[in-house]
Amino acid sequence: MSGDVVGRIDDVGQLDTNSMITVEDRTLPRITRNCSLNRLVVTGQLPGSTVMTPNGTPKDIEQTVLKDMGLDDADWQVEKIPRLSTKGTRRPLVTTFKEFQFEPVPIAGLETMGEKWHDGVQAGQRWHPEGACIRFRFTLPSGSYATTLLREFMRSPLSQL
Repeated sequence: MSGDVVGRIDDVGQLDTNSMITVEDRTLPRITRNCSLNRLVVTGQLPGSTVMTPNGTPKDIEQTVLKDMGLDDADWQVEKIPRLSTKGTRRPLVTTFKEFQFEPVPIAGLETMGEKWHDGVQAGQRWHPEGACIRFRFTLPSGSYATTLLREFMRSPLSQL
């Protein structure tokens, strides 16, 4: 979408943060094509003092999210402890995974399960005690989170991970 910030994906699947640009109407078709070919990726903000911001609707969306999280007025410069300051950066909003495998595994013994397992399914939760018998294996680019990918497979809320 016009106004988004996109960046180049390098040969090992990493975002090149030095190559980020803002999408314009005139470049949208070419950038859309390069995104579909996994050469470019749309990014989202990791807040900080000097992070590159999008324009138009994408900017409004990012500002709304920061405001909803109570981070819109945050000062990312920590004068008393400068090493805790952050300039911010951008991360891909989507990622790829490779070498995907899954296999059924034996049910683990109850003695190895955590408190959540012993308490059982609570109201509003979406899991089944017999549904935890699959092993997933895959590789992700650094900066991507396995828990996020697994959540997509399980279709469960963040609070249940």
